[in-house]
Amino acid sequence: MRLEDFDYVLPEERIAQHPVEPRDSARLLVDQGSAAPLHRHVRDLGEFLRDGDLLVVNDTKVIPARLRLQRASGGAAEALLLEPLDAERRTWEAMVRPAKKLKAGEELLCGGVPLVRVLRRSETGDTMIIELVGDGDPLALLAAIPHRFFFLSGVSSLALAALWWAWTRVARMGYAAPPAAVAPSALHAFLMVYGFAPFFMFGFLFTAGPRWLGVEPPPSAAWRPAGVAAAVAVLSLLPLQVAPAWATQLAAGVYALAWAVLLFRFVSLIRPSTVADKVHARLVAFALPAGCAGAAAFAIAGPAAHAIVRLLGVWMFLLPVFVVVCHRMIPFFTANVVPFVTSFRPWWLLAAMVAAPVAHGLVECVIAWAGRSR
Repeated sequence: MRLEDFDYVLPEERIAQHPVEPRDSARLLVDQGSAAPLHRHVRDLGEFLRDGDLLVVNDTKVIPARLRLQRASGGAAEALLLEPLDAERRTWEAMVRPAKKLKAGEELLCGGVPLVRVLRRSETGDTMIIELVGDGDPLALLAAIPHRFFFLSGVSSLALAALWWAWTRVARMGYAAPPAAVAPSALHAFLMVYGFAPFFMFGFLFTAGPRWLGVEPPPSAAWRPAGVAAAVAVLSLLPLQVAPAWATQLAAGVYALAWAVLLFRFVSLIRPSTVADKVHARLVAFALPAGCAGAAAFAIAGPAAHAIVRLLGVWMFLLPVFVVVCHRMIPFFTANVVPFVTSFRPWWLLAAMVAAPVAHGLVECVIAWAGRSR
């Protein structure tokens, strides 16, 4: 018998992420021998217990012990921690893949940072003894994991923009105003659409996107340079208000270029994917260029392009991405929380949800064009 004999396909949406409430409504499968099994609930357990039955209570707790890793060569690896072998919980018995290819002393990476060192094969031969290496530099770990880096960048940008806008509003009461190379209302509009939401989106796409597509997560070198450039560019927009207006537009141009690189990296995940459903990822990939074009328009024309910047950002980028992710993720979370609910994603609803904001944007374009031609 081999461990591979127990492998089977289990769709991600069928894996419970949270305990059901009330807890006794959890599902119960009753084995009836040669008869068909019964599907009941834990609250019905008493109906099946008889005098003399032995009830075994499992009080073990599940720990988040499945580590998705990479080999130094770039190949995928995985470690499922089974049991700690020392008091510090650094040495573990684990099921590791690809077990046959791993050698003693090899280090496995998480986001480019060494996390696991293979020590030896266990006495049974079915598992491996591994060591969790080092505490890791928090800044290096932050910069190596997509969602942490992008989320921090987005939160930082949002906080800085909020403080700046509060200062701008208070200044209208007669206090000293912050420097303004670009009209504050135009810069505020740009920041609210482009200044933080795209960072959360890219963090989500480079973390959850590979799972959607059934591909390996990209190495940090694929997104980190462009991610750092985007973060620096956006966070510099407000300090650059002490400089001429062209400096603000230059930073927006750097942001647009970094955005284009990140878009290319995400599209590179879609191409090799063999999963049947790539609709959501492709729709997001179609919406991202609109946001990139809006940032580029601001870089080229500044506040004079406010109308097109807002139109592209809100109606062609933000809302389409939002509804696509909702269509993908809400059924997934619902199926994991509500008993007996199967993920249901009607395609007509997705088409309507995407078409509505895009149509609104196109109508705005037509109205604006008609107004100019009069």
